[in-house]
Order: sequence, then structure tokens, then C-alpha cells
Amino acid sequence: MRAPALFLAIALLLPVAPQACAQAGDKTDTGGGIGGTGISTKSPHRLASRRGFQLVTEEEARRSRETPPMLEADLQRPDPLAPQILVVDPKNVDQVLRNPFRMELIFQPQPGAKLDFSSFRAFYGALKLDITDRILREATRTGNGLRVVDVRVPSGSHKIILRIRDDQNRVAEKELQIRVD
Repeated sequence: MRAPALFLAIALLLPVAPQACAQAGDKTDTGGGIGGTGISTKSPHRLASRRGFQLVTEEEARRSRETPPMLEADLQRPDPLAPQILVVDPKNVDQVLRNPFRMELIFQPQPGAKLDFSSFRAFYGALKLDITDRILREATRTGNGLRVVDVRVPSGSHKIILRIRDDQNRVAEKELQIRVD
């Protein structure tokens, strides 16, 4: 076994802190993985190549599709003073996307309020599967939002609910619906 292959085999078996990757020469801040190989040390949903990370599995998408629609009572009206959640990327969610794609969110608090980034949550599909940790492991935090590159989901329609709160306990929620070919 050649030395690079041995390193790769060991890297796949051992958990490595992201800081160790940076010390080993990985200069990316977008989930570039071990030495820029694209193999992440951060998430079990990362594919072992540069093809991106799997945000939702085939099984999770299937279970969500098979769940009968539920009537949800809208108990609260959206707070007009809550932060705004803007989807910058994908730019046109009405068009069919191709894997891998990029997600970028901007959170805008109202004047005099500050965002509580620790309150950010993301839920997938009809079952509202919590995918927050998956996104945060792969995301780069921007000044006022999050950016995730090389996102993969199974083909089909997907619904992601995004939530964030400000320091005055006002909650914003945004539903992102995408179709992927």
C-alpha cells in the first residue's frame, strides 16, 4: 500500500478534529476535509469524494414522501418584528436543481435586536427530522448567515423548515421547498 493510500485508509477509520486538518495543511473553510481531499472529518453524511455531503438520505426522503400530509394549525401569526430569513442560494427555488448545489442563508434582525445563532434549527420533510447538526457541521458562518456548498439530496421534492430567534425571543420561520433532478 502506497503512503498516500495508507494515510487515506487511516483517515477514514480515525476521527480527526477539524483543527488537526487545518494544521495538516487544509486551507479550506468550506468542508474541504483532510488535506483538501474532500473527505470530511466532520460529518457521517459526507461522501468519500468531492461530490458533496448528503444532507438527507434516500431512506429519510422516502419516509417523508410516504408520510400522509398532516393539517397543521397555525396557532401564531408571524411576528412582524421577528428576524427575516432570506434564501440567497439556491437563487431560484422554483427551478429544478441539480446535485450538488449550494445553500446560502442570510438572517436579518430588526433594528436594535441581535440574532441568537445558537437558536438556529433546520427540519426536513413531513416528519420534521432535525437536520440542524448536519447543516452546521458543513456550513461556513458568514457575518449574518450560513453558507453550505456541495449539498446533495435524493431526486425529488424536498421541504426544509428554517428557524432562528433574536435576543428578544422573537422567532422567524421560513419554509424552503426545492426540487432536485
